[in-house]
Amino acid sequence: MERINKPYQPNRNIELSANTFSIIDLGTNLTGFIGAYIRCLDPTKLYLTFDEILSKDDVDFKRLSCVNTVCYDLQPGTYHLESFEPYTMRYLKLNVLQGICEIQNLYLREYANSETEEAKFSCNDPRLNRIFEAARQTFRQNAIDIFMDCPSRERAGHVVHSLYRDILGVHVVDTQKKVIRLRIADVGLDWCEGRLLTPQGPVVVKWWKDNNETRYRAEAPAGYVLEVEDLTGNGLSSTFAILILSDCISPCGTDTYG
Repeated sequence: MERINKPYQPNRNIELSANTFSIIDLGTNLTGFIGAYIRCLDPTKLYLTFDEILSKDDVDFKRLSCVNTVCYDLQPGTYHLESFEPYTMRYLKLNVLQGICEIQNLYLREYANSETEEAKFSCNDPRLNRIFEAARQTFRQNAIDIFMDCPSRERAGHVVHSLYRDILGVHVVDTQKKVIRLRIADVGLDWCEGRLLTPQGPVVVKWWKDNNETRYRAEAPAGYVLEVEDLTGNGLSSTFAILILSDCISPCGTDTYG
């Protein structure tokens, strides 16, 4: 295997024949749709495999217990191809199992949040700058419209996050500052209730509809401050209880929703 280590030039063809391959390094993990212009001289089987890391200088497309592969069975001709789904990768391997083809203008049409460039950070420690840029990339690929766990596998929001943030209305539980922020809206249900653990004890929130008014009850350990935003449009009344608990609650850190 020959290591080229040269920048990819879209205007230059990658020529591959049967049982040959080429590995492209995108420089960092990116998420998007894989596309390219392909010219096949013979009937060709082209497999695009990808992963976030190299394994022994190769792309192990089964490393995450799934098959990171896009397969094309092509007749002679010229094609503009783009994957139907977005994928996450740093390394893309072009494999020709049969035939001969030329690959030109290879690209990844990114599927990411375009607003993250507004965040700015710079200091004289290059390590912190790299951490910030890694965090920016993580956020821009995981928060296109809703918060996701991972763009390479699930590409969807967790049901629990949606329940607590969007339906129950718990947007922030800050266990360091001891602040709870609720945004209670009219979501078309008659009631909703949920419970979250903090190091000081549980936080319990419940709301229900009473005629034309929405009522809610929030329970929290001593010392917590409750901030509530009324988005119901029909009035909101409350009961807020401070609980001093003697039972030991195992800590779970700070949970932030929203």
